[in-house]
Amino acid sequence: MVMEYKFNIYDTPKNFKNKKLVIIFVVAIAFAVSLAIYSYFKRPEPTKSAPSVATDSLYIFAPKDGVKLVQNVIEVKAGISEKQRADEIMNELKRQKCVPEKLTLYDFATDEDGVMYLNFSKELLDDKSAGTSREITMTYAIINTFISNFKNINKIQLLVEEHPTETINGVMYIYKPIEFKKDLMED
Repeated sequence: MVMEYKFNIYDTPKNFKNKKLVIIFVVAIAFAVSLAIYSYFKRPEPTKSAPSVATDSLYIFAPKDGVKLVQNVIEVKAGISEKQRADEIMNELKRQKCVPEKLTLYDFATDEDGVMYLNFSKELLDDKSAGTSREITMTYAIINTFISNFKNINKIQLLVEEHPTETINGVMYIYKPIEFKKDLMED
């Protein structure tokens, strides 16, 4: 005697229904894990900004309209040496045409009384075409700028080739140390 059993989809054993639930559950978990992995790798990378560089401000006094000085601010890398600071100042004074292009600051020194000695090349005296206002503004552009950018400095002594000089072009007496001149500042 042979028994025949017809398989009916609606007449499934109970453990087959449990297997079906387990398969659906496993597929749902696999889908959730796949979605999480996709979103993790798909998310945009944070933008890498350039590391910020600390800066210091330098105050440059340049002539405006020939007779007044206006203060400009430039940023330089923080922590530079005094020599580098002086070089940056000279470069900016040249760029703004406050001093002759070929003028060189050989060296500088400061004494205990707060006087800074700036030793320039002879080009400081070479600008014979400069008028009265040019000599005054050039001198005070140098004086005010250096006093403003170095600590504990209250006067500047200009030297040419290591020697004090009476005047640049006969207008202003510079044999002795000179103080910051606020009167020339633009209001």
